[in-house]
Amino acid sequence: MRKTVLFVLLGLFAISMVQQAQAQNDDRLSKWLVGINGGVNFSKTNPSDTININYSSRNKTGFHLNGIAAYDLHPNVTLNMGLGLQTHGYRVYCDTKATANKIARSIVDINMPIGLSFRQGSGGARFFHEKIGVNLHYSFIGNNDTFKNTPTKTVFRVAESDVKKFYPTLFVGIGMGNNNAKGDRFEFGLTYHYNPGNVLNLQVQGGEFYRKVFPLTYRGGMLQATFTYYFNTGNLKKSEEYFY
Repeated sequence: MRKTVLFVLLGLFAISMVQQAQAQNDDRLSKWLVGINGGVNFSKTNPSDTININYSSRNKTGFHLNGIAAYDLHPNVTLNMGLGLQTHGYRVYCDTKATANKIARSIVDINMPIGLSFRQGSGGARFFHEKIGVNLHYSFIGNNDTFKNTPTKTVFRVAESDVKKFYPTLFVGIGMGNNNAKGDRFEFGLTYHYNPGNVLNLQVQGGEFYRKVFPLTYRGGMLQATFTYYFNTGNLKKSEEYFY
């Protein structure tokens, strides 16, 4: 009997210590988080454009890397803000050529995403999330540049015009994530960026004296495979024991 009572008392003591430690940890957690976001971009010319039968438009792979600040408006709703760099662009192929048959255009942006994310628990600390928002872009892009498939023996070229260096995209995303005991959080998922306007007007020119011409457009939209890690700023605070 005495052993049973002793085990019960020890169990209650252990539970109280765990709860006290958890409460102290929760008190130190903050609604502010900072982190880093990165991943891969996939972009191409406007899919609704009509392309000459001898040519094709294909995805261009790029990357994005952003610093992130976030504020939890609610346990399941977060305001996200970021600033960083990304690359994107397009590829145009002349399908009748076996070599030197493409023009790959890479564009570098400073981008500033602002949006909301919504989380639904899927068991334990895991969750699904959706996000919406707007991304502001400033592109380091020349005015009315022309690109050739090769500097010598040029088969075709792409002439750019009506360049917009500053433009917004709207984005939506889905994904999964997890929270840890320190209040840190990680997420991974897919995000689609849409721009209703054009960033570039393109003119593909080929044939003798470049007399075979057809237009394309590039809107700056893209699909992103992305990973984000958030650090809870409450963990930067010193515990009360530190001062005694």
